Amino acid sequence: MTVNIKLNVSQLKIGFLSIFATLAFQVGASAEGVIETAKEIPLAYDVDVVVAGGSVAGVEAACAAADSGASVLVVESRPYLGYDLCASQKLWLNPEEQPLTKITKELFKASRQITPLQVKSLLDRSLLTRKVKFMTGSFPAELLVDEQGVPSGLTMMNRSGRQAIRAKVIIDATENAILTRQTAAKFAPFKPGKKTFKYTVIGGDLKETGTKVPSLTFKSSITKGRGKNRKTEKKTHSVYEYSFPLEYNADTFRERSRVLNEVRSKVYDPNMVDHSEKLRYTPDNVVAGGVRPKGVDHLYVLNAYSGEQKSLLGFARVGEEVGREAAKKAKARVVPASLQYAHTSDAKPSLAVTEVEPSFRFRNSPQLKLGNHELPVLGRWDVVVVGGGTSGAPAALGATRSGAKTLAIEYMDELGGVGTAGLISRYWFGFRFGYTAEIDKALGTKEEWSQIQKSEWLRSQLIQSGGEVWFTSFGCGTVMDGNKVTGVVVATPFGRGVVLADVVIDSTGNSDIAAAAHAQTHYSISKYGDLSVQISNNPPRKLGAGTTNPARYMLHDNDVFDRWHLKLSGRKTGGKVHDMAQLIPSRDRRRSICDYTLTTEDILTKRTFPDTISHHKSNFDAGAHPDTEMFLVKDMKGPVFTCDMPYRCLTPKGLEGVLVTGLGASTTRDAMTLTRMQPDLQNQGYAVGMAAAMAVDRTRGLVREINLKELQQALVENGCLEERVLADVDSFPLSQEAIRQAVKQLNALTIGVHQKPEHDDTHRALAVVMSHPQQSIPLLKQAYAKASNPDIKLNFARVLAILDDATGKDTLIAAVRNAPDWGNGWDYSNQRKYANTFGEVDRMVIATGFLQTPDVVEPLLGKLDQLTMESPLSHYKAICLALRMNKNASMAKPVADFLNNKGLTGHAQVLDYYDGKNTPARNPLSPKGGKELNRKFKEVLVAALLYECGDYQDVGRNILEAYTKDVNGHFAEYAHHVLTHGTAMSDSK
Repeated sequence: MTVNIKLNVSQLKIGFLSIFATLAFQVGASAEGVIETAKEIPLAYDVDVVVAGGSVAGVEAACAAADSGASVLVVESRPYLGYDLCASQKLWLNPEEQPLTKITKELFKASRQITPLQVKSLLDRSLLTRKVKFMTGSFPAELLVDEQGVPSGLTMMNRSGRQAIRAKVIIDATENAILTRQTAAKFAPFKPGKKTFKYTVIGGDLKETGTKVPSLTFKSSITKGRGKNRKTEKKTHSVYEYSFPLEYNADTFRERSRVLNEVRSKVYDPNMVDHSEKLRYTPDNVVAGGVRPKGVDHLYVLNAYSGEQKSLLGFARVGEEVGREAAKKAKARVVPASLQYAHTSDAKPSLAVTEVEPSFRFRNSPQLKLGNHELPVLGRWDVVVVGGGTSGAPAALGATRSGAKTLAIEYMDELGGVGTAGLISRYWFGFRFGYTAEIDKALGTKEEWSQIQKSEWLRSQLIQSGGEVWFTSFGCGTVMDGNKVTGVVVATPFGRGVVLADVVIDSTGNSDIAAAAHAQTHYSISKYGDLSVQISNNPPRKLGAGTTNPARYMLHDNDVFDRWHLKLSGRKTGGKVHDMAQLIPSRDRRRSICDYTLTTEDILTKRTFPDTISHHKSNFDAGAHPDTEMFLVKDMKGPVFTCDMPYRCLTPKGLEGVLVTGLGASTTRDAMTLTRMQPDLQNQGYAVGMAAAMAVDRTRGLVREINLKELQQALVENGCLEERVLADVDSFPLSQEAIRQAVKQLNALTIGVHQKPEHDDTHRALAVVMSHPQQSIPLLKQAYAKASNPDIKLNFARVLAILDDATGKDTLIAAVRNAPDWGNGWDYSNQRKYANTFGEVDRMVIATGFLQTPDVVEPLLGKLDQLTMESPLSHYKAICLALRMNKNASMAKPVADFLNNKGLTGHAQVLDYYDGKNTPARNPLSPKGGKELNRKFKEVLVAALLYECGDYQDVGRNILEAYTKDVNGHFAEYAHHVLTHGTAMSDSK
């Protein structure tokens, strides 16, 4: 593929090197760039000192600056602080080493060895006690300068988009001197040749080239198996340090990644339980002037490129000195009046660079206008896979084995996603054939697997097949040629740049790349205005042990603050475990809207498609109340179902050259609870990798034009698909006789939740009816008229109402009036089988709301008044949904009175992100629910209803404004959505 890319460096400011030339050098790119056009981004922070990089020395500098009276922000790309010790696994003191600072003395006061969690927790506390703000999961990117070209800030990338930071002084504590490279600082010439790289392994057997660290072991207690087979083993793990002289031909990220993978292959042992995330390497191309680079003011170099880092702990004292000096220098400097890139470009862009829209979290932030900017091209591949998780790693392997030059980009330091970095080391359901059978056989998987073994198998297979993998990198934007995605913007430990590709696979599990390309997506707010999101987990890590994902928390995956807070809370409550999982294994994320959306009706009717790409098997493993129409009539949690997913669920509407996988696929939220099983997503990812390679080879990267039958034939041959798919056609629409029989079966429909493992025929019948409304409604009306049994008549009235037919209006209203109370209901909890659903009265109320007539308001307000603070959340969800669909101004005062009189207000946990002192504890869920989290749910839902009705004395607005700053991102986004659009409903009826 030929891309017209123009380089223009004529606008560089005097006294600065070309940022592009510097970045091109560090990533090994040719003299090409892609123009990122001028745009506004939020100015998120305005501080005296910004520390880019959360090393121990960086935290020491931040603390010293704060102690000297400066306002400070720390920005770190990893999800934790202390990368120099934790990512390198240098968790012990050598005999000659002594801690020299208050923080390092505290760290090693009890022992000469520590755990990663001890490091991370202490650094957290060190900043929090000084009210120092810090952002993890945020990549420092571009240096910003004032009108005189003096360093005055930076940009950062994270799940919430791109933001700017203004600072009087910058401390570059990034591992690879990202910001310093963008200044006029002079580096010593890099000399290609053999360099020494060190690496640490915990557990397993010592290899010939390693050394056992004396008197250093880590202990673990591992429980495996279930029931009578449950056993606990106690193990002791030795620590090995390796030192390799290896060829290092350029100080670039691509070359560093090559060496890292070479080292990891050399040290791998199937019984290892942990290893370094990064290489320990001392560069010789150091900056002139060291910590205080010559010719550059208001910027310090606090990393190995200063040439002054003789030891990690010794460098902490240097950090203290730099922090005090930075605070003094900041006090003497006037706040920079304007900010801009160190250089801009007047070149005409031939491609468009896009990124996700700014987060709701920054809606009140001032906006900074940045000019045209040039991003270096880091390389070209046939296929680029963003996200190396459950489906991403198989996608990269499937593409590579199919002959495509492939790059996998992964934020963590290991491949495999929730099954490795997320510690969920056993399957729930899913088909264990095809590619999944291959990996299970290689790992000897029966019930569970070793996370390290699985991640290393995935990595080694990809490397051996000719693929490349970049760890600790973040896909944060797209390069577009018209509507075709032709590349990805990636933030790496060496800076931000572009990778070009014929096909991009979005395996982020969160549709990050599709969203950056401005595809339609859907997350937690239903079209009827309900807030519904599945629970997540934040598991502790015991060496050699996994977990079964006992989810306890609500998480917004797109919210950098929510993720930061959950991680912080986990480290505060993690106890004496070795570490916390780096990946938060959330069940529910942002989904792309693709050419087809798989529904619960498709699953329950066993719908077939001509373009099946993967098979799926599970129960509806829902960790949240349902929100699709069919499950508002009747829920089902027990039985296991199978289904097919069409290829069209993976092709985002309006875009070419990109495929999505995993949790980012186009399904309804309730359908996704069944399609998200690890074995199935592994097979799906592998299939998508093959599809991408086929598109590169046959259709110039146009993913919709591939020969699907040829692809399916290959997937049948490798066991990923059943042979029947070769002859399958779309089984919809169903025959009139099938619909007639389904309506007849609904005479046996019950409202109660079906929790038994046996199938319920009425559920399939309901799916048939709900998926064919035009043909079903006349038959349903006849059945309603004929029904003499009041329960049967009520059920037909409910189904008709959900299908927008008011034939059973009188029956429904009478049922609501005659219900003496609310009956059974359920809170939001982590009990997925018996909770997170609606009771009998809940479902009557919901159906009544669908009538959308003034006649329902009075009985519904009567049901509202029956509720108390302690009433189950399902009752609140039901009544808010029903009233929202019939909202009018007359409801405002009764709803406001309800809020005030029932003690429903005051539960927002406002986290002021501009003041690091306020860090509320996380509200966990249990099988019995979570009192505070459910109270917040109730308050925000009723406040939103009030606001939609026109509000009363600003009661609704004030509550919603408070929730826009809540620690829970979903509450904050929901409140922001209602305030911005005037309604919670995304598709008003």
